[in-house]
Amino acid sequence: MLKKLIPHMRSYRTYVLLAPILVTIEVACELSLPRLMAGIVDVGIAQNNTAYIFSMGGRMLLLACLAMLCGVLSAKCAAVAGQGFGGNLRKAMFDKVQDLSFADIDRFSSASLITRMTNDVNQLQMLAAIGLRMLTRAPIMLVAALAMAVSINPSLA
Repeated sequence: MLKKLIPHMRSYRTYVLLAPILVTIEVACELSLPRLMAGIVDVGIAQNNTAYIFSMGGRMLLLACLAMLCGVLSAKCAAVAGQGFGGNLRKAMFDKVQDLSFADIDRFSSASLITRMTNDVNQLQMLAAIGLRMLTRAPIMLVAALAMAVSINPSLA
């Protein structure tokens, strides 16, 4: 099944590759925030060093902004790739329907063909867009969070 669907996404290869990269950067930024906060508590508050607190707070703010920017851009890339995939798939289905004989059109019914070209393709389109974000974000978050937990305290992790 994937062999038939993947060619419709090839013209959006840049967006398909860019979305997971941006998600990876977003996850890295999000997972580095707790470590910076720990530094604020361990060093800044413990030593009453307000310059360090403001410095780390500024870094945290920059990382949060970078994570937000990467999240928005990855969502945009995933949406563009999903919409393009859906458009290409609808065009291919329309071309296929144009090749059907009148007997075949009567057998499938026009309503069924229209439903497949709208609803079914829309479901695949949403799967592609959400899949580019969630199917990459979840495993990356799992591995990176596990690595962070082990690096902080291996015996507790």
